[in-house]
Amino acid sequence: MNLLGTLTGRGLTSEVAFGSGGTRTLADLSRDAAQLASVLPPPSPGSHVVLVFGADRYSFLAALVACWSRGHAVALPANHRRETVAVLLARPEIAGMFHDTDAGGYWRCGTLLQDAPWGVASPLDLTALAFPPETHLATLFTSGSTGVSEAVPKSASQLFGEVRALFETFGATGRVLPPVLPGH
Repeated sequence: MNLLGTLTGRGLTSEVAFGSGGTRTLADLSRDAAQLASVLPPPSPGSHVVLVFGADRYSFLAALVACWSRGHAVALPANHRRETVAVLLARPEIAGMFHDTDAGGYWRCGTLLQDAPWGVASPLDLTALAFPPETHLATLFTSGSTGVSEAVPKSASQLFGEVRALFETFGATGRVLPPVLPGH
């Protein structure tokens, strides 16, 4: 299953993000995801990288692609409170964290991408980024409002099916700006 299939069929100059940082193309995503992937450790069975993003949707996308390209699933916390994230970071399957916060620690995407010497990492071939349907790509954590926070694993077929359903339901064909945090 190839989530980026629709993007990769449109060419490297196709827009994948827009906002205060300007317009970002598929070529930018390929380069930036490779740069972020270069700081990740090798994957281990069941390894995850926590993603904590409050505003920077493009960096969220680049971090997501970086994790998947290196063989890591992602862990998405229920909220961005320090204590919530700390509980996730203490889990044995967590290999690190990408974020866009001022909290410090691990890898702040904006800084990594801003300070990156271009050409250090070869751009990713996004057309090759495909997954068998049963591949575990993400774990979402519930808020725990009715008790203990629960981990909800998501496979490639579940995630990509949800994306397809959203596009079919809302008919998104142009620019889309979701009104929720990037991790949702």
